[in-house]
This record gives sequence, structure tokens and C-alpha cells, in this order.
Amino acid sequence: MKKINPIKKHIPKDPLMAMAWHGFISFSIGSSEIMSHFRKDTGNTYEPAKTPIDQMVDDATGHSADFLDQFLGWLNKNYWGLDFVKSVWKLSMYKDFKPVGFDRFRK
Repeated sequence: MKKINPIKKHIPKDPLMAMAWHGFISFSIGSSEIMSHFRKDTGNTYEPAKTPIDQMVDDATGHSADFLDQFLGWLNKNYWGLDFVKSVWKLSMYKDFKPVGFDRFRK
């Protein structure tokens, strides 16, 4: 049974959102803060292979695809889309909460 490509599984259907999402994924993988949050939440300690032979082993065993699937699912839930906006909106109900960029939504 062939596994579904993790990117195809998690990418938004709208082409413009897909482009923005792709840029956000690229940023997130390079962000030590987001990766630290991911590792803390999930316990996943996977590190990308540093040599071509290690990359081939990861690809053959499915470790890189499993990591990507878990990371993209976690990222979509915690940082992207409506789930994230709802959590920020709930926090914004507190008087002392001042998120950057969300002030225009407060009344």
C-alpha cells in the first residue's frame, strides 16, 4: 500500500493559500522556536539527514515522510488556519492580551 504524500495530505486546496502555506512551511522548518515547540509538544526528535546516504536511508525507511506528516499536521493545527485563529481569538478576550497584528479585530 502506497502512502499518501504528506504535503498533498496537508496543503490547502486554494492555490493562493497553498503558495502562502508553502512559504510558511519553509520558514517554520528553519525556525528554531517553532521546531522547539514542535519537539516539546510531540516528543519527535527527528533531525534531517546531513549526508546523501543518510537521506537515502531515511527515504527508504520512511522516517523523513513520517516526520513531515507529523510536523505538517501539528503545524496546521497550532499555527495555520482556523484552529490557530480561534485560539488567538479566545486569548484576545482577555483585557491584557495584545497580539501583534490582531489589534484591528478587537472592538
